[in-house]
Amino acid sequence: MIVRIKKKCSHQIQKIDSFLQLRKQIKLNKNWFLSGRYYFLAGSKPILYLHADHAKKFSYGNINSLKNNIWRLLSIKVQSNEKHKGELIIIDRKDNIKVFDIENNYIYTIMKDLEVYQKLYIANQEMKDIYNITFVNFNDKHKTITEKYIDFKKREHWTKDELNLAIKEVCENTKKSLLRSNPKKNKNVKTLIKVFCEKNPNKEYVGLVTDLMGDKVKNEDFSIIRSHGDMHFNNLLLENGVFYAIDWDESVDTVFFYDFFHMIFTDWRWNLNPYFIEKYFSGEYDELLTDVFSYSSQSYDKNKKNLYLSIYVMNRYLLFENSSVNRLDKTITLKTMTALKNLNSC
Repeated sequence: MIVRIKKKCSHQIQKIDSFLQLRKQIKLNKNWFLSGRYYFLAGSKPILYLHADHAKKFSYGNINSLKNNIWRLLSIKVQSNEKHKGELIIIDRKDNIKVFDIENNYIYTIMKDLEVYQKLYIANQEMKDIYNITFVNFNDKHKTITEKYIDFKKREHWTKDELNLAIKEVCENTKKSLLRSNPKKNKNVKTLIKVFCEKNPNKEYVGLVTDLMGDKVKNEDFSIIRSHGDMHFNNLLLENGVFYAIDWDESVDTVFFYDFFHMIFTDWRWNLNPYFIEKYFSGEYDELLTDVFSYSSQSYDKNKKNLYLSIYVMNRYLLFENSSVNRLDKTITLKTMTALKNLNSC
């Protein structure tokens, strides 16, 4: 399999080591590649590509300006009976290999983790009638997944109307899920607060959340539904006016407004972009959320905006940040704390 290249102390050693390892991995997996001369682009998700135009869509910034991170690999002449041939390969953060057959509009994912494969299969079965999902086929024998390739519009090129339509899309799909599931399970606020305080050893983090909530929290319940779990603008692809949800490996049962808050809070957490969070606190989403809450037989209270956001933050921590081994989890926690500090100071 193609593997992520670990960083080494010396840049020169890293460069040579990356070259040798990637050449070896391409040869081992050449049945998945079109023949030609490939290039390697370093980044959070390493990319191997045959055509630069395709790679630009999946990289941040102009790849031609990243000369220090690009190394030419040997040409590989492939003669194979394999049906699927890719021209761009991405290694995701869980070391799964995504092979893009752009000519035929398909993506083939070679799964490393059987548990994640099964989770994606379940998410597809449960959510394909709610969202536009790209999954086409699951191959249980080889643990590969076929998806439709979406010729998406990069998020930085979206208009404000398209950004707001994405928020509405998530809310509409939440309503569909509430209607279909008729949820009987509920999340109790007092219990959530207790568990969050017990599980989170970071007293500063706990203090930031409790400050945001205030001290007049009532003991109430909120409906639980199957949610995407990592719904943000980079996981919602836009093609010809249609939104497609991708990256379902964090799909989870949680409070019904979780995906909405993840959408608006992620931009604040990672980029300190106040656009969506300001719209929320100024009341621009009140009508939208009143409608969503009504489908859960609950009433939206515009005076509880801090509480709703706090419930999302506590759920996010307990579901995904409560880990001492994953470096990304720690990064998210630090980003969340910074975002909360900026909110509490406003």
